[in-house]
Amino acid sequence: MFTYSWNPGRSLREGEGHPAHFVELAPASLAPLAGAANDYFIDRTVQKTRTYTGIENGSLQDAAIQESMGTVFDRTREHMGTTDRAIIHLRNLYLGAVRDLMEGAEPLLPRDGAAFRVRSVSAVLDRGVTFDEGRRAMERS
Repeated sequence: MFTYSWNPGRSLREGEGHPAHFVELAPASLAPLAGAANDYFIDRTVQKTRTYTGIENGSLQDAAIQESMGTVFDRTREHMGTTDRAIIHLRNLYLGAVRDLMEGAEPLLPRDGAAFRVRSVSAVLDRGVTFDEGRRAMERS
């Protein structure tokens, strides 16, 4: 996994950035120190009290899930819930686009070039800050 983080208006502060930036690497390697061989450093106390996985870093949680699935997963055995709605929608969008391409239709592309400049954001807001206030602050940064 390769990640990069930036703030378009200022230098990043200590501790800011994608969670993958904070994954401990094996000496003289780009490989994460935590892996399948050591159960991704699962902390059973953390698993019982704070997180479902017990794996501190979200990037390592993703790796654990992806690597434990094997190379191919039978999606008919998958049990998706309401929190997977975005994944379901995206898969249906992809499948529809593939069907359209197979029938000779043009690829689905944004009609407005500004759509390519959309960027994601992640923020932790104080309890007193509303979502809209936080969103406006992110738009200014």
